[in-house]
Amino acid sequence: MWVKILIGVAVGALLGGLLGSTRTCADGGCPLTSNWRRGSLWGAGMGLLVALALAPGGIRRKESPADGPGSDAVSRVGSAEDFERLVTRRDGKALIYFYTDSCAACAQYRPVFERVAARFADRAAFAKIDAAGLAELARRYMVEYVPTTILFDRGREVERFVGLVSEEKLAGLFRADAREP
Repeated sequence: MWVKILIGVAVGALLGGLLGSTRTCADGGCPLTSNWRRGSLWGAGMGLLVALALAPGGIRRKESPADGPGSDAVSRVGSAEDFERLVTRRDGKALIYFYTDSCAACAQYRPVFERVAARFADRAAFAKIDAAGLAELARRYMVEYVPTTILFDRGREVERFVGLVSEEKLAGLFRADAREP
């Protein structure tokens, strides 16, 4: 990986230096084209960023989407058959939420959903569905906005929340049928 980063910096510096040598911006306002030294420095910086982005794993967030507490309690629905098995044919409750990878609110909501799933995994099934990946399923349940959370009981929808839902509100769905503080 370090070799790729060094190559990226070197290529960036070389290209930046070549661009800087054109001196098309003689007043010094353009960092790449004012002179070859500044072009090399800026090119090296851009080469470093490109090398990091292209390195195995790219630039990662500190926590990956599957690493939250309670993520083991949340199933990922990957097909309509998975949905049928986890939700529709289930003899009990299932709480699912529709999300997309590009949704900032979904990323904010995920840990809340996972904490509730960890607390109440013995009382219901918990699952997440990528609304973009399973668009037909999202259309069938009329999901227009994400995150959308739906509570099913014996395969039938009994409650729906659109947008962010507090942990207390989600937990309240399961406190009613058991003694939970």
